[in-house]
Amino acid sequence: MKAVLHLVVYGLIFLTAYSCENKDLDNYVEGYITGTFLCDRVVNGQAADSVRGFCILLKNRENSITTYFAMDLYAFSLPNGLFTFPPEILNYTYDGSDCGPKFFPDSLISKYKFIFKYRAADKNEIIEFLCGPCFQMETTFPWRHFKQITIEGYRINQH
Repeated sequence: MKAVLHLVVYGLIFLTAYSCENKDLDNYVEGYITGTFLCDRVVNGQAADSVRGFCILLKNRENSITTYFAMDLYAFSLPNGLFTFPPEILNYTYDGSDCGPKFFPDSLISKYKFIFKYRAADKNEIIEFLCGPCFQMETTFPWRHFKQITIEGYRINQH
């Protein structure tokens, strides 16, 4: 009887530890950095400084608008050392016709792959921004369909 009790206790400990590990893994998603944008941060209705954002496309697309755009989410900061981008894909001029991001060429869309955990940016973390000469950005690029996030953890996908 004691042996059975020990087996049950050890089994419960094993299942608890294993299920916690899986829950942690469930919080990670796989995605790609697919583009970037350089915009003006807006503070109290005025342009304050430039901020760089990064477009993120999730591996299993849930955003129906991504049929047209290579992004589901965007972040204004990536973890230090996550990727080194060649200068030619970070240096560009605004496209005043759309005031949206500059997506990487097709040859690079899936190059910057990583596994990460994120959350929606808190109210105090949200960066209001204006890209290019557009005053009505929503009429030129559908920013409202994309969520600003904060990356909380990451792993580079080695496969």
